[in-house]
Amino acid sequence: MKFDENLAALHGYLCADGYVSKNLPHQKHKYYIIGLRNQNRTLLEDFQNKFYEIFKQRPKLIEHERCHMYSKEIYQQLISLGPFHSANWAFPELPKHLLKFWLRAFFDCEGWVIARAGKDRRVAAESINHESLSKLKTDLEQKFDIPSSIYLKKNRNISGLHIYGKENLVKFQKEIGFLHPEKNKKLSEAISSFIDYNWTFPQDKKKRKSFLDNLIVERAKAKRPHTIRFSSIYLTNINTLANELFRTYNIKAKKYERKNGQGRMYFELAIYSEKEVKKLLNSRLLSKKQASKLVFKQNI
Repeated sequence: MKFDENLAALHGYLCADGYVSKNLPHQKHKYYIIGLRNQNRTLLEDFQNKFYEIFKQRPKLIEHERCHMYSKEIYQQLISLGPFHSANWAFPELPKHLLKFWLRAFFDCEGWVIARAGKDRRVAAESINHESLSKLKTDLEQKFDIPSSIYLKKNRNISGLHIYGKENLVKFQKEIGFLHPEKNKKLSEAISSFIDYNWTFPQDKKKRKSFLDNLIVERAKAKRPHTIRFSSIYLTNINTLANELFRTYNIKAKKYERKNGQGRMYFELAIYSEKEVKKLLNSRLLSKKQASKLVFKQNI
């Protein structure tokens, strides 16, 4: 059999939650069965459709349970690409354009997504087939540039593969993704929950000024008597903000390199001059709460 998109996905399904089985030698009743155990109808229908595209026969779908077919001929064709048992399913050697369909089917069945904003965001999958999971990890990194980590569960013969980081989750979504509706939604939520710490100023002049004004309102911190501070973990943010403040409002500010209580480096832009701070006030770019913290020699 020659792999195409349909067979790659079907093979992934079978390695994850599928089975290609026949009767045991001592059993009198002979049978040959191929199927997928899964509770999600979307995946069962996809398995059913892929199966039909390859073999021109449609497996029986049992709602919220499985999709299966009895066929000695199809069994013999598929078992040549196996095995498909949980402990020793065979990870196929596929080019990138076909492997993504295999991975999508596999993660749809065996994978899950954690989307806890600011705490834990990842795509993960588990298997007792340590060797094939290790090969999967290698292909993820070499063919999709998606690094992952494998951990052996304590007191259990199960390995877990975990994909962390916004950049890697975005690559996974773009290159592989989920057909499973709930997992697909959760992956989007996980990616959206990452805070973008880069201050990306638009190129358009009006939009650029609007972005600057919103940034001042949201990020400015006032301190008595008349100091305004901005901080960021990126020096490029501080440099760009300093340039935009001067170009747009003729406001001069000083840049500093700081360390927080945990010893982590960050950068600060400070406006000390009463004259410069009044420019922000006159432009209505400080909130009432921020303005209330400032004290001037003369009333404005």
